[in-house]
Amino acid sequence: MSRTDGLYLNIPHEEYHADSALSSSGVKLLTSPSCPAKFRYAMDHPEAREVSEAMDRGQAYHTLVFGAGPEIVTIDADTWRTQSARAERDAARAEGKVPLLRDDYLEVCEMVRVLREYAIESGGKSVPLFPGIIGDGHPEVSFWWHDLYGVECRGRVDWLPLRNGHRLIVPDLKSARSAEPAEFGRAAMDLHYAQQADWYLRGLRAIGEADERAVFLFIAQEVKPPYIPQVIQLNADSMRAGETLNDRALETYARCVETNTWPGYEPGIALASLPGWYLNTIESE
Repeated sequence: MSRTDGLYLNIPHEEYHADSALSSSGVKLLTSPSCPAKFRYAMDHPEAREVSEAMDRGQAYHTLVFGAGPEIVTIDADTWRTQSARAERDAARAEGKVPLLRDDYLEVCEMVRVLREYAIESGGKSVPLFPGIIGDGHPEVSFWWHDLYGVECRGRVDWLPLRNGHRLIVPDLKSARSAEPAEFGRAAMDLHYAQQADWYLRGLRAIGEADERAVFLFIAQEVKPPYIPQVIQLNADSMRAGETLNDRALETYARCVETNTWPGYEPGIALASLPGWYLNTIESE
């Protein structure tokens, strides 16, 4: 379904993800090491998308922090090993709800408690995350716009603050194995976080909700005690890389739509190499 460019509040979770406009997840699938063929398969087979326990925990985390999202169902069991627990889990997912084991739910609640008490140092002052960074605004805001080559695009931010004349700061919540900045940077490369940051900011700029001063902040929080949070902003070089990759993905998408071809990795025979470190060990023997 095609939508008019602009912001949309209260779009149901399932309705947003069922929309055919190009999304942040889509441009990642169009970007190496993925390829257009994988993107096309994912679009044609949404039922093939596997839901993991980690994804359920992440969704529950977002719901508890921002107060919006699918309903959480607590399963009174220690593990998913029993048939009854798995049946309750599958029934909850079938209804669009998020199932969590009892102990997992308590752990997520503790993460949220730590996050809500967190403060950052800024300008010599201690600024609480709530409401200093995540203040007045709306959760799970969706938006549509037309980008390069007339491609219809969509995005959905965790939280869209009210600007009130100030610079727009868009927070994005990430549960992480490590919130240490260098480690997070490595994860950001693997998970295409720079593309996500550029995608949302370019969409908000396209519909007049952001300007060039807008920034995208990742709020990373570790999933193991003591659940350390860290606010992280990708540097200018990283953001330019995300912009370049998104431009390439949009060009690829437009070409694939025009020709109705969705290629794999490389045409013909591709040349590959063993890892450099391995070749070095052979040569040094």
